[in-house]
Amino acid sequence: MNEAKQESKVPAVIPSLLKNWILHIVYATLDHIPPFVWEILHVITDIYFFWIQKLITYIRPHSRVIYYNAIKKLDECDTYQMWCQQASVVDEITGANLWRRNFFSRRYDFNSVIEQYTILENTLREEKYDVVKEKFSTTGPCMLRNFAGIGDKKLFTKSLMGTKLLIEQYLTRILEGLDILNNETLTPTSFFQRCKLSLGTTALILQGGSLFGLFHLGVIKGLLLQDLMPNIISGSSMGACVASLFGCLSNDQLKQLLMDDNLINIIKNDVDLLKSCGYGNLEQHLNLGTLIQNLIHHGYSQDVYLFIRFVMKYIVKEKTFEEVYQITGKVFNIVIHPTDKSCPNLLNYVTTPNVLIKSAIECSLGSGVISQDTSLLCKNLENEIEPFLNINKDKQVKFLTPENATNPSITESPYTRLTELFNVNNFIVSLARPYLAPLVVNDLKHEIKTSKYYYYKHYPNMPPINANTVGRTHRPLSQSPTKALTVEEIETEPMMSPVPPSSAAANDSAEYIIPELGIPQLNFTEMEPLAFKFKYHLERKLKNIATMEFRHRMEVLDNLGLLCSMIKRLIIDEKTPRSATEIAVVPRMKSLSLTRIIEGQLDNIPYWIKSGERSTWPALALIKTRCAVEFKLDDIIRIRRSR
Repeated sequence: MNEAKQESKVPAVIPSLLKNWILHIVYATLDHIPPFVWEILHVITDIYFFWIQKLITYIRPHSRVIYYNAIKKLDECDTYQMWCQQASVVDEITGANLWRRNFFSRRYDFNSVIEQYTILENTLREEKYDVVKEKFSTTGPCMLRNFAGIGDKKLFTKSLMGTKLLIEQYLTRILEGLDILNNETLTPTSFFQRCKLSLGTTALILQGGSLFGLFHLGVIKGLLLQDLMPNIISGSSMGACVASLFGCLSNDQLKQLLMDDNLINIIKNDVDLLKSCGYGNLEQHLNLGTLIQNLIHHGYSQDVYLFIRFVMKYIVKEKTFEEVYQITGKVFNIVIHPTDKSCPNLLNYVTTPNVLIKSAIECSLGSGVISQDTSLLCKNLENEIEPFLNINKDKQVKFLTPENATNPSITESPYTRLTELFNVNNFIVSLARPYLAPLVVNDLKHEIKTSKYYYYKHYPNMPPINANTVGRTHRPLSQSPTKALTVEEIETEPMMSPVPPSSAAANDSAEYIIPELGIPQLNFTEMEPLAFKFKYHLERKLKNIATMEFRHRMEVLDNLGLLCSMIKRLIIDEKTPRSATEIAVVPRMKSLSLTRIIEGQLDNIPYWIKSGERSTWPALALIKTRCAVEFKLDDIIRIRRSR
């Protein structure tokens, strides 16, 4: 019987040995390729893409060249202020600034928003603060994050600058009302606490990213600089390491660390840290075959490994979740996937206060990734370090990587536990996978990128708008299908507002309803007079269908156990509760660089920080709409408690 078992094992071992032998040959070959060969390939690739771009520019119509040149300048912006200036130019070219001024849309109930805006405006002007309190109470509509559908992502895909001006002014009135109740009335703190409880809480989720995990640093920086960073953060795998950086430092310390080259300078000054991560001196790197081997079998690049070691040495040290919370007051969570179901899968100062953050990061990365002996450690009452789990010697607990973990049920999901503990109903998800950008369905894809199908009709009767009451608008991009305007011509065009002759009654009604807005209405029931609307919507719907079908097939294969770990690492995501709203921030495909991933150079750290920050800018308008009232309440409560 034993001989039969041994004979059956022999054929199974042969393919494994053959695979390892082939991989060994490939890695050895890559190690011995001279560096000048790769430099020649880089030059050839650059020349190829240069002439491809020249050909595309030659074929495109002149109006499209103007548009794409304006879009290209967005990628060259170094600050959010510069990006906003260029985004306003793009909005003028596409006509999105006209769309913003027109408050009509089927995506939200603008009549309800107008009604509530008018009530707030009148009560604040007449100082009827009891009515304002009623609107802000748990029975009022102002403490609803998605009141009348104002948080719908589709309302933020037309314009790079934001959403409808009516929605922005409505939120501004709510913030003004909160300031007045805080400063000019005797409203107790408990009132603002009840408002916050009714509104809910926002959490930032850093999902995975073993290859592009440094992208999370840029997302945190982009939110911090705009004062939109939530106080609750959760991370898994490489995201847990980045989340620990946020949880252990104050916001001021974190801003200083991420500004300029402060982070990379600290790393460069630690020669021992560089040598322990395989860098040697600053210009020396491992051979290409060794780097690829480490990338495939361990799942992280050299620069990511360096950052993990930096965080463990300089940031977390021997701190516990409770110690960090007492210092910073931040709710910092780490997601792990243990094989022992008695161990919690969400670690924070509530569930595991005495657990060492350092050991939690290693467990979140998975057993065998950073160290072979991965275990969860904690501090006892005598401040001595000991294992967190009391396991028999015969039973070994392993911690799985996110792609190898079985999908938990909705009740066992760590993010469901997060919503239960901290009243979270809104997620900002940082998904560090640029190759999945076209397939992600919960991110913010601006539809103006497909505006080659847009052609705004020209209305002959266009009365001028008073420049003192409204910002600049523009005429349609082209007065005829064959004559296009340049950006300079658009800027010199007189400020006009297309108003169909049959809409005079509607215009009078609109001015009568909300004279406080000061926004001249364009009175399109939908500001989308498109010549090729059917073709545009057809392409968009086909893309959505293909995306959902692909993701569904991958999930089915994953449930059947037919996906290998490498593909699961690239495709399968952790899911947030369906009861919560969600917005994903994803790197752009332009950020994907295979040479950066494989070589793992030191300049990857500032590169990915800038890439993450730029990817955050288009989503800031949606984040402000969903979170501005919540963060205002947090500020009021924090200031009152500090008195």
